[in-house]
Amino acid sequence: VHVGDWTTPYMQFLDEHGVLEMYRDIVLANFRGGDRHWKGVTSPLPQELDLTCFLADEAQRWVSRQADDEPWFLQLSFVQPHVPLMGDPIWAEYYEGTMIKRTARVEPVSTTDDWDTHLTFLRKHSHSELLTDEFVLAGARQYYAMVSLIDQRIGDLLTQLESLGQLDNTWIIYSADHGEMLGDHGLMAKLNFYRSSVQVPLIIRPPGGTVERVETAPVQALDIAATLLDAGNASPLKDASAESLLPIVSDSESPTRNHVASMIRLRPDLPTWQAITDGHWRATFNRDNGEASELFNLVEDPDEANNLIGGSAPTDVLNHLSDALTSTLEK
Repeated sequence: VHVGDWTTPYMQFLDEHGVLEMYRDIVLANFRGGDRHWKGVTSPLPQELDLTCFLADEAQRWVSRQADDEPWFLQLSFVQPHVPLMGDPIWAEYYEGTMIKRTARVEPVSTTDDWDTHLTFLRKHSHSELLTDEFVLAGARQYYAMVSLIDQRIGDLLTQLESLGQLDNTWIIYSADHGEMLGDHGLMAKLNFYRSSVQVPLIIRPPGGTVERVETAPVQALDIAATLLDAGNASPLKDASAESLLPIVSDSESPTRNHVASMIRLRPDLPTWQAITDGHWRATFNRDNGEASELFNLVEDPDEANNLIGGSAPTDVLNHLSDALTSTLEK
């Protein structure tokens, strides 16, 4: 977005520092660039000019202007980690030489004609033929570098809130819109229902903090909206399926969802894929014709290596998940 024939605040920022053309050159060389699209490279920009730092600096300036006795809401949307896989020089050097284990190597199998078409698209988009261990490792190191810079700058924001006396009066929620395959199952990016693609972080810190714990119950990203409304004592959205997570935050024994669903729709002329999981099983269905294309036993097969469709898929489990998908989406 920062390399086209238009102007964004970040492009203006880089231009003012005399590095816009240098930034454009490396992005154009490694983004939407065919077999270079997933290549891991180190940014030529100093850390303080990185897009993550630009966004964090803007957010911190905004926070500094807020009155102490008035409520405020800030949504800070970092773009990275994202292609191009390009970390800042400081964190890239930190991860240089680090071994990052590649997991979930079993590639997906075709179970229906439509699913085969979708997998062919995923492999082409991923340039799967290039995903050697060395190539994936180089990209993973840069990806980790981008994540670490975000972690660093969120830490700066929390320190600022504490210095302003606002930390114990602020709800903090951190999440992401999707994961990244990083070579798992021979794929990059997203657009599938493997854990690497759909499982994202969700960290909730209420004002004053809470007892640290990891909640394993399934939740959905849309629940964040309901949670924010609940935290602000606002009415829930009418007819929305989102559920506030505040009961889970305050009580580990609070009831949770039994199932969570996800959906992929690339274009109106292509199938709509829907997946559902109860934490034990995960299934994928073609919404247009009802065909099941994936079924995994996540307890026995956490890496989702053995697709049971076309083999020993238990019919009762598939029927249950299909019914649960309908009820979950209609809720």
